Amino acid sequence: MIEIVEVPAEDAGAWDEFVEDSNNGTLFHSLKFLAYHEPGDVDSRSLLFRRSGRTLALLPGALMHRDGEVILVSPWGGSFGGFVLRGGESYETVEALVDSLLVWCREQKIDGIELTHAPGIYMRSPNQLMEFVLLSKGFDRFRYEVTDVIPLQGGEDGVKEQWQASARKAVRKSQEAGMVVRESGDLDLFYPILEENRLRHGARPTHTLAQLRRLFELVPDRLKLLLAYREGDVLGGALIFLCNQRVVMNFYLCHVEGAGRYRPADAVMAESILAAIRWGAAYYDLGTSSLGGVPNPGLLRFKGKWGSTPFLREAYQLGIVSG
Repeated sequence: MIEIVEVPAEDAGAWDEFVEDSNNGTLFHSLKFLAYHEPGDVDSRSLLFRRSGRTLALLPGALMHRDGEVILVSPWGGSFGGFVLRGGESYETVEALVDSLLVWCREQKIDGIELTHAPGIYMRSPNQLMEFVLLSKGFDRFRYEVTDVIPLQGGEDGVKEQWQASARKAVRKSQEAGMVVRESGDLDLFYPILEENRLRHGARPTHTLAQLRRLFELVPDRLKLLLAYREGDVLGGALIFLCNQRVVMNFYLCHVEGAGRYRPADAVMAESILAAIRWGAAYYDLGTSSLGGVPNPGLLRFKGKWGSTPFLREAYQLGIVSG
């Protein structure tokens, strides 16, 4: 029999050790990372699944109230969530984990579940057994987005060979314009550029400046800020998340309006790709190029010129019948 235990925030150490040693855990599953939220911001539920005293899986989640219903959502405060597994589980074990979650949700009077999974590249040993079990239990794939991923296994020379002519030309122009990219910790230089860039597109950054500062305090070894300088002025930058030992994600990329002719975004892209190889990553996730399943052709073109390959970020849902 599988027992589900709610883990308090102060037990983050053992939780995060399991995430680091797991097959599919990421920074977004880490309780230390999720602590950037102020207490009380969400009704969080950090669920640990164990059998005979042995931890089998984790599930970071939160309860959301929508239209009179209570939904268990995973992730909260991150890009993806779902079950964190050791790896090598049998069908019977994964089925038992999902069944135990359904029983727990019924006992808690929860009306539905939403799980968003990372693409398979985030796994040490890629498989889709969990997705198969979810679908067999009545879950629907209700949301999917395309994310662009650059394989890094070929090293710097191999990666550069995959760059399209337009990318190589843009990098050359940025160098001729005097762009220099350096790693920095100065969020005060970066955030106004990010905020203005997002507002131009009718959006806002996912994180406030205070939240990003908090993340740099909580997980400083998992964040990399690169800034693009020209003649001492910062014209662009990128904030990279080291999601796990295999994948880094470009979470924020931005440049100053009117600075496009200097190619700051291309300068940062090129340097961050090569830096990711030095950091030991096998894949560079450029982030989603769609919203609500609708593709953004401009983003797809920009990311595609760096030799990226499209993958799906999928979400599954189930309405629960109590009783």
